[in-house]
Amino acid sequence: MLRSYGPALVQEAQKAISYGQPLVEDWLQKYMFSERPVSGSLANSVSKHFGGRHHGSHGKRIDRNEARQQHLEIVDLEDNQEFQEEVLTLYHLSTITFEQTSVAKSVFSSNERFWMKNFQTGSVVKSPKNVA
Repeated sequence: MLRSYGPALVQEAQKAISYGQPLVEDWLQKYMFSERPVSGSLANSVSKHFGGRHHGSHGKRIDRNEARQQHLEIVDLEDNQEFQEEVLTLYHLSTITFEQTSVAKSVFSSNERFWMKNFQTGSVVKSPKNVA
């Protein structure tokens, strides 16, 4: 299968992995694992697990059991019905947006600002500046 792709694609993929894993490791160590005594080795192990051959893809689902086995801090949505409803609403609205429009990427902030990129035209829609 790789024969159909040029060597540059494989090299770019390898660069992305070698760039991404140290970033993830650093973020885990600084934030999620900052209170743990073995934060460095734990962050290294988790970044290799999810960024290496074992996991293999951004598209592969990570369930809460696998995440917990990797010592990630997991909160079950079912424990907070109001939060679960908000997350599911956002998920469904996002799914509808991506399936029914030509939006390719969206970013929303906690202060009600947003940015969406149109896949077909490359145009960008931004929230008005006067939105709080």
